[in-house]
Amino acid sequence: MEGPTDPLLGPNRWAAWAVVIAATVPDSDLAVVVASVLLILLARGEGVFPALLRHPIPLWLGRMSYSLYLIHVPVMLAVAHALHGAIGPLAITALGVVLAFPLAWALYVGAERPALALSRLIGTCIRPATATSQAAVRN
Repeated sequence: MEGPTDPLLGPNRWAAWAVVIAATVPDSDLAVVVASVLLILLARGEGVFPALLRHPIPLWLGRMSYSLYLIHVPVMLAVAHALHGAIGPLAITALGVVLAFPLAWALYVGAERPALALSRLIGTCIRPATATSQAAVRN
């Protein structure tokens, strides 16, 4: 099959236009959904974007994303509560982001990674019952 390898060209270029059109719908999350689809299409293709996603920094962010998701709101709220009125909202947000990343890394290393290792260990110890073993138990 010949044609452009860039997902934004050829048959997939409709997705970029869909993001632009969806962004014009007021009070809608449609643009976020369509942009997510566009990112998936971009990641599937060949070229610069998929190569950027294979860089160590996005891979590291991907590994830490769940821990960052869990910790970012408590960190932001703590920073906002502690510094309310002392600095502006943009500075509070920046400080919260700066603090959230090392705390997310600590959560990943201290809790998530050991939990993943334990789940793999448990998964190898527990085998699903087969029909033969279930029949033997019944008799």
